[in-house]
Amino acid sequence: MTRIFGSTCLGACALVAAGLLAGCAGLQQQGTGSTPVALGTKVAIPSLAGTRWQVVQVADQPVPASINSSIQFDDQGHVFGSAGCNQFTGTYELNNGSLRVERLATTRKLCFAAIMYQEEALLRVLRGAERVYLQADELILESARERGLSRMTPLPEASLPSRTINSDSGIDA
Repeated sequence: MTRIFGSTCLGACALVAAGLLAGCAGLQQQGTGSTPVALGTKVAIPSLAGTRWQVVQVADQPVPASINSSIQFDDQGHVFGSAGCNQFTGTYELNNGSLRVERLATTRKLCFAAIMYQEEALLRVLRGAERVYLQADELILESARERGLSRMTPLPEASLPSRTINSDSGIDA
């Protein structure tokens, strides 16, 4: 390795370790001029518009792979998705890392107890949303109504379904 912080795996590991030891206080990669981002670093998110996320953890509890919870934010201030069993829709406002979700409505299907428990926790998290940021390529949501963090991973653009109105419920599907 000719450079201390090169593009090799060893260089990247050394960079992350050095950043953690230094408290991530502005370490520079030699030769690139860019500031490294350590895994634990919180990164402010300027906009959620046009993003879609797979929910992988709700209030520090992992979401089982069999439960498909996802959240999508559009560019007009609407949030919608699947809470696991039921669909939900509402409005959101993002302001300097502070997230507020309002007018949250859901369909009312009954599902297995474990799914309903996880779904109710996710809806409480959304209703009490306070802060949102990126950390290690995950969207992290902090809520006043649930202790612990909720984590989401990005879903690819290609899998985005078009928004349609479900004539049975009058809610976005």
